[in-house]
Amino acid sequence: MTNSAFLTLALGIVLLLFGRRAFWIFVAVAGFIAGLTFATQYMSGQSELVILLIAIVAGVIGAILAIMLEWLAILIAGFLAGGFLATTLAVSLGIT
Repeated sequence: MTNSAFLTLALGIVLLLFGRRAFWIFVAVAGFIAGLTFATQYMSGQSELVILLIAIVAGVIGAILAIMLEWLAILIAGFLAGGFLATTLAVSLGIT
């Protein structure tokens, strides 16, 4: 299991345990996963550390948005989560 896969799994478990009480974690996780997916697809020549740093920065931006602009954070997180789930489902069904 790679470091990024382990970190994604750990963040998912935290999200399941805390739920709505800490929705900013959800927004941060959505930003992290979006950053990780983007960096993995478009920066494949970079080291895993650079990809992980990009994902962490995206997650931190998401958490800051969640704290300061709650309505905007919910909008962006819903968009990212829905897009991620839709693309994951399409790939698993073999749609290119």
